[in-house]
Amino acid sequence: MAEETGNPADIVAEWGFLVKSSSLNNHTADPSAVDSPSTAATAPGESAVWTPWVVFRVTTISVLMVLTLVGNICLIAVIASQASLRHKRVSVFLLNLAVGDLMVCSVTMSTEILFVAFGEWVLGPVGCKLIVYGQIVTLASTTFLLTVMSIDRYQVSTSL
Repeated sequence: MAEETGNPADIVAEWGFLVKSSSLNNHTADPSAVDSPSTAATAPGESAVWTPWVVFRVTTISVLMVLTLVGNICLIAVIASQASLRHKRVSVFLLNLAVGDLMVCSVTMSTEILFVAFGEWVLGPVGCKLIVYGQIVTLASTTFLLTVMSIDRYQVSTSL
């Protein structure tokens, strides 16, 4: 089974993801083997972990993480501070979606930063199982919340 080998190419082939084969190099254990737009000059025998490409990816994910945290915390604060908003159905959906987004931010983005920074999975096999479970649950919950919000808004617009 592909999960036992840990080879990304086997996992992609088993699950049928449509991924360019060059992007599979990003999941190798050797960070210097990563196929990136820019290469870093390193001494012989030294591994290039913090290449400009890795720094760019970590910075981008960090900025998105900060924006996600600030935006969703502000939304939660506004809904919690306004009594008129707390009793509306849309506000309840938005509050739940904000909490779901915060969970996606904390579970998915933080582990992606670790994975990109180290070039390999560093949280061990138990961490892998728990984090993947958390990613699936949080991403599914936000998707279902968006679906329910869409159905609710459609029902409101057709009843007017």
